[in-house]
Parts: sequence; C-alpha cells; structure tokens
Amino acid sequence: MAVKAVFFDFVGTLAFVEPDVGTVYADVARAFGLGLEAAAVGRAFAKLFPRRPPLAFPRDLPDDARRAAEFAWWRAVVADTLRACGTPLRRKDHFDAYFAALYETFATPAVWRLDPAALEVLKTLRQKGLRTGVVSNFDGRLPVLLERLGLGPWLDVVVYSSAVGSAKPEATIFLEACRRAGVAPAEALHVGDDPDLDYRGARRAGLQARWRIHGDAPTAPDIPAADRLQDLREVLRGLA
Repeated sequence: MAVKAVFFDFVGTLAFVEPDVGTVYADVARAFGLGLEAAAVGRAFAKLFPRRPPLAFPRDLPDDARRAAEFAWWRAVVADTLRACGTPLRRKDHFDAYFAALYETFATPAVWRLDPAALEVLKTLRQKGLRTGVVSNFDGRLPVLLERLGLGPWLDVVVYSSAVGSAKPEATIFLEACRRAGVAPAEALHVGDDPDLDYRGARRAGLQARWRIHGDAPTAPDIPAADRLQDLREVLRGLA
C-alpha cells in the first residue's frame, strides 16, 4: 500500500545527545561542585535506563500532574544513575538543584545534534505531499525542543509516550500517530533505531517500518536488508 505518512523516532534517529549522556551529566554537575566521571555515568545510565518502567501516564491526567509525573520519573533515573556511580549528592537540596538544572538542559538545543539529513528528509517528504511526524518515548519537553531544533515547522504530528498513556513498542502510540495524521496504519511508515521498540513495534501495529542502523546496532537477523537504512536519506527511496 502506498505510504501517505512517515513517522520518525526522535532520540537516536532524528537527533542525538551531544556529545553523550555521561558528559552532559558531568558538565552540569561541575556547577554544583560535584565531580562525575562521564564514562562511568554513561555506563550506569545505559545499564539502568532500559529497566525503568515506561514513561507513560494516564491520558486523562491533568497537565500539571503529568508534568510533575514526568519530572519525578526522570528524577528517579538520575538518582539511580548517580548511586550506581557511587557519587550520589548527599543533601536533598543539592540534588534537587542539580536535577532541575539537568532537566532543563536537556530541553535546550545545546546538548542535541541533528542527524545531518534530518531537515532535508523532512522537507522532501513534505514536498512530496506526505504527512510527517515524530513518535517518541519522551515527555512534554519534546514539542518545544523540536521547535528549538528547527524541526517543528516540518512536522504534522508529534506523539510522545507520557501524554498518550502508551510507550513503544506498544501498538497504541503508533495507532494514535496514525489517527492524528489521518491515515490507516498500512499507509504509514515508521523509522527508528531500536529494532524492537521501533521496527518490530511498528510492524505489530500494522505500520510499515525501517530500521535506522548505527555502528553499534544490535544483531537483528529477522529484519530484511530492504528495511535497513544506513543513511536517513534512504527512507525516500520508492516514495511517491
């Protein structure tokens, strides 16, 4: 079936933390007199983050309550990461100040790097008359961040897990993106770097899918070569 909408994962597909999570944590920590080893933080984060419960809350949660839940979710991530590194902030007020600064930092373009082809691909898809969107396991900072990165004007749909009560690889978040874009699942294509959350999740929801491969990509023998992208521009192949 012809594709009418193309959705993208955000982190690891359209954009990347710059230079990396551990370095950002360590850079912000210096302002609070805390010495963190960036590499150790990165290792701890990579180990602990996949174990966290989904970043998703009831859809009928009031905005203020949802923002508080998002803040608390990430606060626990950071606290667990610092403990795993053996360098927790002992005083609660120190940790609260550090975390608030870190949380705001990740909402700024300063710590994000766009894929070199991101804007080109989104603009080309729009020129072809296709709908575009982001489907991400993220929180309420995402729409503003996309605008700050210059992607907002080229996106028709932004769906993030904390607001829709569903996180990838669940079908609900993909189907919500299709509903907002006004297309059937089979008319949508999702592109992402995680073989399970993005590729398999989208396929199970009835969407077409492509896997954006990076150098450290896991082995995924079930994903056909035709569905693997070495460059984001390759998503344009075969689209009207």
